[in-house]
Amino acid sequence: MDELDRVLISLLQLDGRISLEEIGRRLGLTGMGVKKRLKKLLDEDLVKVTAAVDVEKLGVKLFLVMVDIGSPPKRMEVLRLLSECPRIIYAFTLIGAYNVCFLLAAEDEYVLESILSYNCVLGRCQEDIRRLEVYSVAKSCIPQHVMLRIYLSRRGLEETPCGVSCLACEGYERQGCLGCPATKSYRGSFP
Repeated sequence: MDELDRVLISLLQLDGRISLEEIGRRLGLTGMGVKKRLKKLLDEDLVKVTAAVDVEKLGVKLFLVMVDIGSPPKRMEVLRLLSECPRIIYAFTLIGAYNVCFLLAAEDEYVLESILSYNCVLGRCQEDIRRLEVYSVAKSCIPQHVMLRIYLSRRGLEETPCGVSCLACEGYERQGCLGCPATKSYRGSFP
């Protein structure tokens, strides 16, 4: 990545709707020159063009979930199972007292409690989860907008992407859990 690529990326980060011609004007390139540079960055998987949302305006709450998952294979399995979860915004592996951290979205604290108490992959009942700690995010400040993976919601699946059956879950039966937004049994307002 050279200086022109850095500026191109910066301009897109400031305004994702900026035209290639306008970027070219600022960089001293043609629109086609910018298009080729952007295609190369995309092809190299160095950048991804995406839409971020203001979750507060959508009525969604954010939670930071710190987890200590026992074994490395189980850690990788949990990350794999949650890769298609519409509630997971970011997942990080850590070095420290906790080895995985999730930025998770839920309708409210009650839904989060159901997710963590029952049959979910992140549930306290899972045998390799040694401990977890949860923080409610008061406000998303930097950046204000986050990539809520809306494209993973409302898919009408029979079973959750992580393999859990909402209909067989005690939390869902008791009406505390709204279910997974990717399933047709979902009863909530998640985007």
